Amino acid sequence: LRIGTTAPLRVAYSAIGAASYWGLTYEHEGRAQPLVLERMPRVENDAMRFLSDGTLAVTWRIREGARWSDGTPITAADIVLPLELRPDPRIESIEIVDPRTVVLRWSDRVVDAIRAPLLWPSQHLEASIDKDDEAALQDYLTNAVRPGTGPYQIESADESRIVATRNPHFALAPAAIARVELSRFEDSAALSDALRRGEIDLTTPNALSP
Repeated sequence: LRIGTTAPLRVAYSAIGAASYWGLTYEHEGRAQPLVLERMPRVENDAMRFLSDGTLAVTWRIREGARWSDGTPITAADIVLPLELRPDPRIESIEIVDPRTVVLRWSDRVVDAIRAPLLWPSQHLEASIDKDDEAALQDYLTNAVRPGTGPYQIESADESRIVATRNPHFALAPAAIARVELSRFEDSAALSDALRRGEIDLTTPNALSP
């Protein structure tokens, strides 16, 4: 599938990024469902524990065999790293129980406690940038070609084109379309010409006209 746009290409904020950079969960019928987790913490299971001191302990356990799109195992460190670099003051403690299990202890019983924490590919990130450099970190999260958990994996990206193929380690059914290309054109006239010539199959919303 070949898509054309006139908007600047920012990997994470593109349609391809949205299909590649998923997290621990995915939305189905308006409710978060486990993607690379064994189960969702709920009131009805012991992954949520209301402690006598008023705090709330929430357990996030990655399912066995879960992998990033590059084949790297997803581990507890991939949950902990975002919490270390961008801490939430309401989280009193972070405990890595084992390589697949993290327990977050919240100071209060807030709804954010049962929302899945961020998931970053810690090995890839730490090998790519200085994680203590906030500007480099933001650029990495916005523009870097990195492993994901979504149905696609990004093969390449530059200012003119992003290419993605099926993620071989996706936890759900494989994507229906094997390869997706998103190309940027200088203006709507160039995009229209490419569409007429059959060089692209469709355009992003508002690319030809508002």
